[in-house]
Amino acid sequence: MTKLFLLANEPVPNHQQQDCRLVIEMNSPVEADNVSLQKAAEVKIKKNFDQPLTFQPISEKAAAEYLSSDPANNTGQLELENARLIWHLPRIV
Repeated sequence: MTKLFLLANEPVPNHQQQDCRLVIEMNSPVEADNVSLQKAAEVKIKKNFDQPLTFQPISEKAAAEYLSSDPANNTGQLELENARLIWHLPRIV
């Protein structure tokens, strides 16, 4: 399995309308085409959150830092054909 991480460049509101960072973790087979996978993930996430978003790849360490800033963040899962997406919404502090 390969892990890829994306960060939305724009704040995303959580259920309490607090500004949050949207961190995406993708788990995919090693042989998956990461560029195509990232594009498919972006489309799926934009539809799920119903807003225009742009993303940048980040390291696992950077993702962990965002997530540790709000251990009680909202989280969820989405499925792609070749990958599982886990999204996290840690609050911007």
